[in-house]
Amino acid sequence: MKVIYGIGKVKEKFRNPILTVGVFDGVHRGHQKLIKHAVRRAKKINGTPMLMTFYPHPVKVMRPEKYLPYIISLPYRLTLIESLGIRVCIVLKFTKKMAAIAPTRFIQHYLERLIAPKEIIVGEDFSFGFNRRGTVDFLKSQSKEYAFSVKSLKPVLVKSPSRYSGGLAKIGSTLIRYLIAEGRLKEARAYLGRNVSVLGKVMKGDARGRILGFPTINIYPAEEVVPPKGVYAILITIGSRKYEGMANIGVKPTFKPFNRQINIEAHIFSWHKNIYGEHVILEFIKKMREEEIFASRKHLIRQLQKDKSKATGILSSSTSSSFSSLSVSAFRAL
Repeated sequence: MKVIYGIGKVKEKFRNPILTVGVFDGVHRGHQKLIKHAVRRAKKINGTPMLMTFYPHPVKVMRPEKYLPYIISLPYRLTLIESLGIRVCIVLKFTKKMAAIAPTRFIQHYLERLIAPKEIIVGEDFSFGFNRRGTVDFLKSQSKEYAFSVKSLKPVLVKSPSRYSGGLAKIGSTLIRYLIAEGRLKEARAYLGRNVSVLGKVMKGDARGRILGFPTINIYPAEEVVPPKGVYAILITIGSRKYEGMANIGVKPTFKPFNRQINIEAHIFSWHKNIYGEHVILEFIKKMREEEIFASRKHLIRQLQKDKSKATGILSSSTSSSFSSLSVSAFRAL
């Protein structure tokens, strides 16, 4: 996938562009519906499936006082988008100036002049421009003048995760953030269409796990929402292969009682290679226990042995992610 950072960097003309537009934070099942539709339409007319996304999130720019973690990082977003068949992705830096642009100007400058799409595919609640006046209806009203068609898709509905409601709920990023933060992994998976996961760079730790007989890799999530502190059975993708393992999300209270930086420390079963600096994907399958403080290394080692046995049992019966063939090798080229 070709990634272009900034609309001004679009220098070539693409064949019959089919464009979908949105933030796509999470690339959840609703986003996947838009992307897959764009890919199918492009294939039908021998065109180019394209996607326009925004970074940072508009809420972070317009309401900086509001805490809004990302569901996934931008690199992970791009990796997932590529895996769904998009060939060209344009990343626009969202600013207050962009938010104030007139909808007609957005169409002229951001869509027609440099992309010239044959078709634009958006969700039915899509909006853009000054005071979000660029609604789907407005976009459709401009389509004849600029020779593109507009397709708006209805949201994807799933059974509500609420314990008190048996109805259907619209898939949305706000609810997914809440479910992940609450540790409701199974419910979040129903919305995401894949396991709750993070993509991160393996950093050097204290090498204490190796001394204990459980060598680990360390990932430090930046702006992403992660499940609550605790020990989890996980799947980890390294390159194009997936491995089983277990991970602790927390602050290492046994060894660093005053540490407050959240990190993910993962032990990969049947793996002994050095992968510092590599990017990996961690999928959280099930929480096994809370993070604990142990009186001695002996007690910790005994518990880690129990954790590994329990994780092996959980993973042997777990359902693979719908993105099970996803490879992080493509990420390195972005």
